[in-house]
Amino acid sequence: MATNQKFVMVASGKGGVGKTTTTVHLAYLLQGVIVDLDPKQSTQYFSNLKSPVIGLQDTLPEGMNVIVDLPPSAELVQKYAQHYAAAMTHVIIPVQPTAEDYALARNLHGIFSVFPRVKVGILLNFLGNDRDSKIAPSLIKDTFKWDLIGQIGYKPAVFRSVRAAGISIDSVDCYMPTCLWVNS
Repeated sequence: MATNQKFVMVASGKGGVGKTTTTVHLAYLLQGVIVDLDPKQSTQYFSNLKSPVIGLQDTLPEGMNVIVDLPPSAELVQKYAQHYAAAMTHVIIPVQPTAEDYALARNLHGIFSVFPRVKVGILLNFLGNDRDSKIAPSLIKDTFKWDLIGQIGYKPAVFRSVRAAGISIDSVDCYMPTCLWVNS
């Protein structure tokens, strides 16, 4: 693997938190290939996908950034983390501002903590104007001491159009902080 090549795993312990949307946007921004390990293979639902999609059985392309869409299962995440341990450079854990998501993130953070050279970051997703959304950044940074790498507001119209029409400027802007973190 080239020294500047990125191998990013997008992980969560449940579905519906934005793993696939994050994967698709990062693959676009990092000009990478997607490894779709989610049993639903949700990347197929995105129109005009700009990045190639491969599966577990396919050979990883040389010199390309790789973004892996993991299944929503801590057991499978652990299995794939071991499988890709030598290549893995970054892990992104998308979470919604809920106690359930924080508990799942804590479990996943523990799985990836055994890989000391891997950077692990939390991406807050679906933030609204409610109390939980407002306190979420400080919980991530101050209470859990996790690396907060991005915050994405609840924008259903923007992300519905991504699936139908493809990636847009509005949706790409949401993922720029996360992309910058990966490239830092």
